[in-house]
Amino acid sequence: MVKEPNNLLSLPEKHRAIKLDGCTVIESCHYEKAIRNSMFVSEHLFLFLFSGKLLLETAKEQIVVKPGEAVLMRKAHYLAYEKIGYAENTAYESLLFFLSDKFIKEFLKLSGAKNVRHQANNSSPVFKVKTDAALQLCAESVKNYFDSELANEAELARLKILEILFILTNLNENLASGLY
Repeated sequence: MVKEPNNLLSLPEKHRAIKLDGCTVIESCHYEKAIRNSMFVSEHLFLFLFSGKLLLETAKEQIVVKPGEAVLMRKAHYLAYEKIGYAENTAYESLLFFLSDKFIKEFLKLSGAKNVRHQANNSSPVFKVKTDAALQLCAESVKNYFDSELANEAELARLKILEILFILTNLNENLASGLY
């Protein structure tokens, strides 16, 4: 069984990463027509898809993710996936944000969220989240860090990830309850 994010981090020639205390951001870019595999998600995962198509399959459901869409995956779940490029010259490209419990608790404290409790209506291990132009621009700005010296600026990267979480929780009511 492939355990993520550890497996992706062991392949630096295929995936670029920014590692922070409590959070790892991985760029996933493939030019193959399709890649099928499975993984065990060991930390909470927020995935934003820039291009291509992603099929996720849990024991109970299949979720299709298209460009500009995003999903949140709870930690400690197994799922199968297929990454698909749309056209011969178009890559599959996404950013994966692996978030530890510690990082999420830090965000919840910073954002002022109180008494977050798990809600039964969010029982799926994977669910789509609402996105907007601000979230897409923020994700694109993180993607640009991989090509600059800013990737080495841990505090700046941490602020961008916190910004993404603020945008997500503003767009998606009860998002925090989906993680706890």
